[in-house]
Amino acid sequence: MSSKGNSQTEAEWEYACRAGTTTPTHFGETLSMAQANIYSFEDEPPCRGGTTSVTMFQPNAWGLFDMHGNLGEWCWDWYAEYSVAEVVDPVGPDIGQERIFRSGGYHVSTRLQRSAKRSKLSPSITICIGPGIRLVRSLP
Repeated sequence: MSSKGNSQTEAEWEYACRAGTTTPTHFGETLSMAQANIYSFEDEPPCRGGTTSVTMFQPNAWGLFDMHGNLGEWCWDWYAEYSVAEVVDPVGPDIGQERIFRSGGYHVSTRLQRSAKRSKLSPSITICIGPGIRLVRSLP
């Protein structure tokens, strides 16, 4: 776990999502509505119109469900531009205006569902379709 205690950093979220893969998604090069609750320009109907049960789709190789689609997920890190230097296990700044959220929701297209996709949003904003949280527990 990070120096931020028991909260999941953006880098930890991506590591968990990838589950050892190097492809755009933990499923491979592409992602379909058969694999995740996402919006698809190729499928009819293009979306399910809401969230789905957590176990409706196959988990990644580490047994984590819905790392792509369903809901975006808040991370502990405040938003900052990436460093141009290579960094191992980066941690975001201690203060900021917007927090990072990862993945995408059921309303986000397949093109934006990459493991490395990052978004930012102010925690004070009120929206109808927004990020959720993933409870993370560090094992001894």
